[in-house]
Amino acid sequence: MKFKLFLLVILFIGGLTIAGYFLPNPVRSFFISPMQSITLTTPDGVILAGNYLASREPKGAVLLLHMMPATKESWEPLQQALEKVHISSLAIDLRGHRQSTKGPADIILDYNTFTDREHQLTRNDVTTSIEYLVSQGFTKNKIVISGASIGANLAIQELSQDPEINSAILLSPGLDYHGIETEQYARSLADVQALFTIASRDDGYSFDSSRRLYDVATIKKDIGEYDDIGHGTTMLENKPELIDTLVAWIVERMQ
Repeated sequence: MKFKLFLLVILFIGGLTIAGYFLPNPVRSFFISPMQSITLTTPDGVILAGNYLASREPKGAVLLLHMMPATKESWEPLQQALEKVHISSLAIDLRGHRQSTKGPADIILDYNTFTDREHQLTRNDVTTSIEYLVSQGFTKNKIVISGASIGANLAIQELSQDPEINSAILLSPGLDYHGIETEQYARSLADVQALFTIASRDDGYSFDSSRRLYDVATIKKDIGEYDDIGHGTTMLENKPELIDTLVAWIVERMQ
């Protein structure tokens, strides 16, 4: 009896292994967690690490850009919530953070030592990540960018520079983080795009910046204003129901 049970366990594990290697993606993801660790290379030679959560029959995709000094893992609760509503997502470690520290010629990157110019080169991380999502079959009008703090500034910058991108969510944006100035971008968004700015009153600079960006944007826009829930993705930890708000907004944009 014990031998039969042992044999059944071995066969089950073997079946999962076969599924992992040979079955098509939708079937394989039924057996295996769909979270994938990926690496990307930017045009200027930086190796990026990412967590890609592929949904079955996805309606669209979200690119997630963390704040400093956080990492891609700060987005995991939102990624899991998005997967449940058939939205794929990619969270990356921005250059100089955690697993994205290898630059050209094996130079080690550390965001703590970056000049403003080096921070601004992080836009290459964003465009490379968008290209990856396109390679996975998503058209840009089905891609939303969500960023926190400096990641929010990068998100609205990319939204402004690429009018095909669907929309952006800005958690605790700033009018100027390391020379990435956002008001100019908010003023130049395409009519088909949308913007959702979110900040907490205890985070004064971001709160004022969020309201300013909302005021000057002339596209479809929403604003979330909260009390005492902190900065960036910390707001998702302190107010978990905000995740549901973001998911509902993203799903609406994918209609």
